[in-house]
Amino acid sequence: MITLHRLSGEEFFLNAQHIESLDRSPDTRVTLANGKQLYVRETPDEIRKAMLIWHRLIHGPLPSKAADLKGS
Repeated sequence: MITLHRLSGEEFFLNAQHIESLDRSPDTRVTLANGKQLYVRETPDEIRKAMLIWHRLIHGPLPSKAADLKGS
């Protein structure tokens, strides 16, 4: 889960796997896989970084080379 803040400043936690898209309009809109939309204070870049950190904590680092993807 990643930590986000509603426009009111209220902190909440969101399962990063449920995020379908991020838009800046001018506030950041997070669209979930179920179609629900949330507006948050964080920028799309901040959310992407939080998602990457979360992914690395759960699954380990992403492969850095094409050979790593093949299991070589």
